[in-house]
Amino acid sequence: MAPAKPTPSPSSVRAGMNPTLRGRRLAMELQRRREATGVSREEVARQLEWSTSTIFHIETGRSRPQPVNVRTLLELYGVTGAERDGLIQLTREARQPG
Repeated sequence: MAPAKPTPSPSSVRAGMNPTLRGRRLAMELQRRREATGVSREEVARQLEWSTSTIFHIETGRSRPQPVNVRTLLELYGVTGAERDGLIQLTREARQPG
C-alpha cells in the first residue's frame, strides 16, 4: 500500500492558482469572515464610511482591493496574526497581472 500523500500547504495551493482564482478565493474568505462576525455589508460600510457597493464588489470578486483596505476589513472582523498576514499576501497575489 502506498503512503498517504501529505496535505499541501496553503501557499503551495495558491502557487498553482492564477490571479483570477486568487481574487475569487480572497472574496470568498472576506465574505466568510464578515458573516462569522454577524455584521451586515451595510454595517461594515457605515463603520468604515465606504459605500455598500464597495463591500459588495470586494466580496463578489468584482474588484481587487488594495492590501490596506483588506487589512482594514480584517481588523474590523477581528482577524489577526498569521491568518491576517496570509490573506493580505493573497490580496497582493490576486493583484498581480496574469
